[in-house]
Amino acid sequence: MAAINELNNTHSGFPLEPDREPSAGLSSVLRALDLLELVAEASGEIGVTELAARSGMHKSSVSRVMATLASRGYARQNPTTGRYALGLHLAKLGTASLAQVDLRQQARPFVEQLCRASGETVHLAEMIDDSIVYIDKAESEHVLTMRSRVGSSVPLHCTGLGKALCAFLPQDFVLRCLDRTGMVRYRPNTITDRDEFLVCLAEIRERGYAIDDEEHEEGVRCVAVPVMDYLGRAVAAISVSGPTVRLSCGRLDEMVPLVTSVGRAISAAMGLRG
Repeated sequence: MAAINELNNTHSGFPLEPDREPSAGLSSVLRALDLLELVAEASGEIGVTELAARSGMHKSSVSRVMATLASRGYARQNPTTGRYALGLHLAKLGTASLAQVDLRQQARPFVEQLCRASGETVHLAEMIDDSIVYIDKAESEHVLTMRSRVGSSVPLHCTGLGKALCAFLPQDFVLRCLDRTGMVRYRPNTITDRDEFLVCLAEIRERGYAIDDEEHEEGVRCVAVPVMDYLGRAVAAISVSGPTVRLSCGRLDEMVPLVTSVGRAISAAMGLRG
């Protein structure tokens, strides 16, 4: 439980600072941001009176803040109705922000944190050319460790990372990938039937995580979850892996909330809201 609390009480991998009373300047910034979020949540244009009611701010204050935002292009005012919508300058900033997002860089603090909390090896992976490719790894300090290395690839159909990603990708795309790669049986537990695999993916979507119980490598278990981008698309996956002598099925279940928490945190760092 302490490990879960550590993950839930951090942002970008670092402890949050204690709450402080915001300065006057900071309060103004926070009010402006609150109003922008309210404008974004509106189904269409929204007026000053409604913004004041929703924000709890005085109408005169809302009017001043919105006029300032409009002057800088962060909001735009309908000259006929006086109502507000988001400004196009936000789109410019959003595009620039997305261009600067680097998955591995954003995820690295969380990868290290999950490794410490779980005591096992953590992998971050993307799908490249019909395979899962490790793009980052934090190694367990135990004597028995994983043979994987950053840059190496593993199959889609029999790894936790692959199944976690496939479950949240379009089904026809996944099937085309499997047609190209085949479904090789690596272990007795490996799923090699397409229909059975699709049922497995549906179960993963329902519960939110994937399990690899010696499906690819003998003596290795893992639990994995997808990482989403700002549009809610599955772009990567993260997992906790270890030898079966340490990762019993019961202990694997204990890893689920840890991995899920980190997957959500990385997705939030990639811009996913909600």
